[in-house]
Amino acid sequence: MTSMLVLCLASHMTPQVCAQAVETEANIDQAFVEAGNLIGQRNFVDAKRVLDKALVDARAANVGHTAQMARLLQWLSGFHNVDSSNSRRDAQLAIAQSDEAISIRRELFGPNDLAMAGALRDKALIEGWSLGDFEASVTTFRQAVEIYRLHGDAQRSQLYSTLISLGAAQSNLGDLAGEQRSSREALALLPQLGHMTDASSLRTIARLHQVIGEIDQCVAYSVKALDAARSAKPPDHRATAAILDDLGSLYASLSLDARAADYFRQALQLRERHFSTEPLDVYRIRLADILVSNLHQYDEAIALYEKVRVARITVEGAKSLPVAEVLQAEGFVQLRLRNYPLAESKYLEALAIRDAIPQPSVALDRARLRSHLALAQLYQEQPTQMSKAAAQYAIAEGLVQGIARNLQELTDWDDSRIGFYANLGEQGQILLHRFKFFAARPDLSFAATNLASTLAYWQENDKPSPRTAIARLFYKLGLQRLELQRSQVSDPNAPILREYDEHLKSTYSGMADLLIASGRIVEAERIMMLLHNVSVTPKPRAQVNALALTDDEEEIHQQVLELAAYYRNEVAKIQRDLPVGESLRSDVLRSVQKRYALIDRQLLTRLLALVTRWHDDDYQLYASPFQAAGAMAQQVTAADIADSGAISMIPQPADIRRALDLLAQTRLTKSWGDPLNGDELAAARFVLGAYDQRWQNIGRYWANRQILPILRSGMSEEQKHRVKNLRIRVQVNDALLAKANIADGEIEITTALIRALYDLVSAVNWVREYDDLSKYIFSWSMVAAERSRNRSSLTDTSLYFDFLDYAKAAKRPDRAKYINVANDISEVYQAFAFMIGHEICHFILGHRPFGENTADVARTNEADADKCASERLEAAGYDRDYATIALQVLMVNGFTKQGQFVWHATHPHTMCRVAPYLKKMLMEEFDGTSAYERGAYLSFGFSSSNELADALKDMIAFFEAAGRESCENREPSIEPNARVGKLLKAIGNF
Repeated sequence: MTSMLVLCLASHMTPQVCAQAVETEANIDQAFVEAGNLIGQRNFVDAKRVLDKALVDARAANVGHTAQMARLLQWLSGFHNVDSSNSRRDAQLAIAQSDEAISIRRELFGPNDLAMAGALRDKALIEGWSLGDFEASVTTFRQAVEIYRLHGDAQRSQLYSTLISLGAAQSNLGDLAGEQRSSREALALLPQLGHMTDASSLRTIARLHQVIGEIDQCVAYSVKALDAARSAKPPDHRATAAILDDLGSLYASLSLDARAADYFRQALQLRERHFSTEPLDVYRIRLADILVSNLHQYDEAIALYEKVRVARITVEGAKSLPVAEVLQAEGFVQLRLRNYPLAESKYLEALAIRDAIPQPSVALDRARLRSHLALAQLYQEQPTQMSKAAAQYAIAEGLVQGIARNLQELTDWDDSRIGFYANLGEQGQILLHRFKFFAARPDLSFAATNLASTLAYWQENDKPSPRTAIARLFYKLGLQRLELQRSQVSDPNAPILREYDEHLKSTYSGMADLLIASGRIVEAERIMMLLHNVSVTPKPRAQVNALALTDDEEEIHQQVLELAAYYRNEVAKIQRDLPVGESLRSDVLRSVQKRYALIDRQLLTRLLALVTRWHDDDYQLYASPFQAAGAMAQQVTAADIADSGAISMIPQPADIRRALDLLAQTRLTKSWGDPLNGDELAAARFVLGAYDQRWQNIGRYWANRQILPILRSGMSEEQKHRVKNLRIRVQVNDALLAKANIADGEIEITTALIRALYDLVSAVNWVREYDDLSKYIFSWSMVAAERSRNRSSLTDTSLYFDFLDYAKAAKRPDRAKYINVANDISEVYQAFAFMIGHEICHFILGHRPFGENTADVARTNEADADKCASERLEAAGYDRDYATIALQVLMVNGFTKQGQFVWHATHPHTMCRVAPYLKKMLMEEFDGTSAYERGAYLSFGFSSSNELADALKDMIAFFEAAGRESCENREPSIEPNARVGKLLKAIGNF
């Protein structure tokens, strides 16, 4: 009994009406059969006509809400694009048919009907891909997905395919996170779907892996799909070409252009062999574009463009827009070949075709924009044609501002003008346009790294004045994007990872060179380690996140984000009221241009203020990678320098980087104490030498250009006369030395002493920053001293990384803090000021040379110089407590291995000099509030923090008593009590 007959009996229709209804139902069934046969013959037009007639007959017969009617409506909705004269109108009709079918099935079978889920899926496809309403499409797909989920494993195949379609709709909507969620859920269903071996299924799986960022898995499944397509019987050449295109696009997205071109070439050759009668223009142009732009393979590109031009002339005519597109591409090849007359001829011919089109449109204006930009770039390469370039850019700017309805459209062309402004020396305009592009596309790594390059080459008064702090920020932002992309390869042995790393080397090297030029050598080593952060050895080193932002960089970043938001908001105010689908003309365009120009002026003013605010005063202390190309840095000795405060060159950054690159590999495979081979040891010593040069420059600058002038301003005229010709030399030397050569009118200090100050301050800061290092609070001085003494033979490049290894603290949660501590030298400056101030005071106080004094007088002079330096530095705004650091360095390093005081003949005992500061220092370090104090007592074997505090008080008393004896020039004879002994023993064990 048919469904219509049942309905007839249930509704008490007359026999005549009931018979007519049953006949209509039979006719609909027959229509389904006929349409199915026609579809099998790929005769979709007649199939649609059959179904249209069946629907007309069904409505005439008043066929109501039946399953058959719902099925007919759903079938017809799928034919909306067949024999259509108005695709949008027919798509809207199809949506109405789908809605009716869905309504019938919901009424008959409830909200979770399986066939209704299919109707929802079909409707979603029409909403998205026929009407462009992907928001509605996503909503409808989700309804279908929920129904399939309710039906469990029986419908997992339908759920899988619907999730893939949902992801595609989310991608078109710009919901990348949603697309990833849908793709992950689809991939999770694969184990339940069985083994898929056909090329189409494998290609889909590859795409899903690409969406969720698993690049190596995408490649693996694409290769499997390629094998499946090639081994099919007969081989599926169309699928093979499509998969080759997929691989080419994937490699192109990673800027691995040679591999991308190879895949595109294979795909094109396959199509030329098997599908030569089909249009192949798009494939030829794609291959030619990548050959020209990135691989400089011009001959092959010229041949491909010529084939496309000939084909388009045959089909479209010689004066068509498609031909103009090819002419412009050919002109670009000639531009690259520096054949300027031929390039200009091609460009002008393309522009003439575009200008001759009578009907204006946005698409035509975009084509004209490309012509004017091409001509501008051609003219800017010829110094005599700069006025023509300016004219072409002016036309292009008007077209862009007339077309643009979003920020990306407005700024996509900004980077094309950089060469023009560079030729004119207008670095402010370069900064402006690159920042606008960054504000629009912060997701693109090169948007940030291009800005970094601009700031690294910044000039002031025609001299290099790199804004290294801001440049470091933008480099890090760009590299963070590259690292994010790199993380999408989960297999460390994947060939694509090695190719990608090779591609990234130049970008990472640029960042490393900038860091080296800023004196941040260890940070540069962290950058180089990013390219060697996978180890297959039994002892891999922990990866260090070298791209974390420091406190200064975070502050700059916030200011940059505010500027970017300002620019986006101001542009949005203009664009939200502009008409859609037409270009601006005449007065309306001129008004909009004035508003854009005002935004540019305000943005540039704020950008230049930011650049000025973050001026790097200490840049001159370091070598620059941005000096004249090929310039060799010479090692300059003190004897060669007339001005003792002159800045000498650190070895070339590229040379330091190469040494760091080798050490980065070494650090991944070796631990502290492992033997080094000859190359590794040479690299380590070379980098340490660069550090010494760095400290020499810093010491010279601080002493001669800051500390001495500041102290001189507070001297009497007689004292000023005594230091009038004073020279302060900083020598590269491993001996800790600071002395006043009064007879020669100079002060001599060594890099080893500055380095020791840094090592000590750095170790203290680690303990202050990280509570879990509290047990090392007393051992840091010994660790720092040991590292300083043996610096020339160590395998690592810096104390603070050694200290982290020593303290078992390699896994720090806050990497920015790690970098902050490593780069903070402000406290070193304060301690260094006491050292220099002490030696200057020998001249101020009119002391005689050591050889002319008795031992008692010499020791008295040293005490007086201590007091003079402390008072004068405090008066000049220095923190006198940092004298403690300087004196502790002397105390730690001022004894022989047998415990004898080294400078006994000329200096007071260092314990005597330290004693006035020691009590205050210890009481500040242990004031009962710090987290590390509250937890440290267990590390020292005490039962409570109170017991530790009592031991500290005893130790202070012990040091004071020892200090008093040492001030009398006697070796301290006082013995520590049990608590102090326990504390000292615990310290010695660390």
